[in-house]
This record gives sequence, C-alpha cells and structure tokens, in this order.
Amino acid sequence: MRSLKTELGHNRYGMVISKKLEKTAVRRNRKRRQIYEIIRLAEKDKTVPKELSRDIVLLARRSVMKLDFDDLKKAVLDALTNLPGALKK
Repeated sequence: MRSLKTELGHNRYGMVISKKLEKTAVRRNRKRRQIYEIIRLAEKDKTVPKELSRDIVLLARRSVMKLDFDDLKKAVLDALTNLPGALKK
C-alpha cells in the first residue's frame, strides 16, 4: 500500500490487481469490488476517517486472491488503520 497526503479534504483510493495474480478479469474485478465495499463501509462506520486527505493505492498480493470476504475485510482494515496519520482506536 502506498499513500500520499493531498489537500483535497477527502481520501481517494486506487486498486492494482495484476493479471499475473488472476488471469480472468471477472475474478480480478470481483476482488476489487469487495475491497472497495470494505473501504466504503469502513468510512461509513468511521473505522477509517474520510478526512485523512490522502491518495491511497492498494497493491494486491497473491495471498489476497485466496482470502474470503471476512479475512479480506480484516486485512484491509488493518492496513488502513496503520496508515501514518490514521486515527487509532
């Protein structure tokens, strides 16, 4: 994961899931949609603050493609709450 501070007042997210990890676009896009949904719900629940004002790029690894939704949610939330400047619980 990479992040860069911006002046926008809200977070922007990007996702990279390489064709090397999963050959079919359907499976890559499904995992991408799951991650975006996890982020949307985390911002709604205030688990991840919207006001960090960062550009965040998530780089998927091979192990991410094998995770079910609950394990994926835990991994994404752990990564986002460990961002520099993120609010700790």
